[in-house]
Amino acid sequence: LISRSEAVTILRDAVDRYSHFISEIVNVSRDTNSTVNLIHSQLDQVQTALHTHYAAPLGPYYYVETGNPKILQSCITNFVDYYLGSTDRPRSFGGRSNELAMLTDWVNSDASARSIVIGPAGIGKSALLVQWTQRLTGWTIVFVPVSARFGTNRALVFFQALAARLAEICGVPLHPPMIDAEQYYLGKIHELITQYTISRYPRLLVVIDGLDEAIGLSSPATLLPFTIPAGIKVLVSARPLAEDVGPIGWLRRLGWDHIRPRPF
Repeated sequence: LISRSEAVTILRDAVDRYSHFISEIVNVSRDTNSTVNLIHSQLDQVQTALHTHYAAPLGPYYYVETGNPKILQSCITNFVDYYLGSTDRPRSFGGRSNELAMLTDWVNSDASARSIVIGPAGIGKSALLVQWTQRLTGWTIVFVPVSARFGTNRALVFFQALAARLAEICGVPLHPPMIDAEQYYLGKIHELITQYTISRYPRLLVVIDGLDEAIGLSSPATLLPFTIPAGIKVLVSARPLAEDVGPIGWLRRLGWDHIRPRPF
């Protein structure tokens, strides 16, 4: 007997090998006939079934992984609950009306599509952003916390979280990777954002909280496409690093220093 997770691993490996085999058939055949198309369709159904089995939506807080989805899903839930509290014992939050108003004014204005929140540890950046995204109306939200405390700070983890939520909003499947997982999910992030059009989808706010805690992100400038389509706004929060003076350090790391994003 084998465990459920081992069985899924074996099945995934079989799908990978099957996909490679079909790709070879297509490569050597100039005429993609109905039989090959049918095989492709069947393969897509298997991949979609696997993805559906190992992914679950959490509203704007969406997270998937090929490991243990229940544990990883709880990381995001725990992060949000930590800053919101429960219905009977809500987390204390106050004195931030000016900051909440400034963020809302920015997102609803024609100002820069990018903005950044910079502040030292413990100042309340995460609490502010969680509370704000809960209160904000008129926007579809992608909220990705990069948190060492809650286990979401590895590049693969938050790449996957961001790609999965974007795929859910766009109504497209996100199949398990058949190549390097980090590059696969990063490519999907760029693809889905670049193809995003306000005529087809709602206004989109992407919030990446705590980017300074990221592990394995060699260049923050590669995380998002350089050109952000109309209808999308991006907000990043981070602690300043030792050599930073104001927001310029992170603006340079993100490649935003020459596009005049709005810092908070």
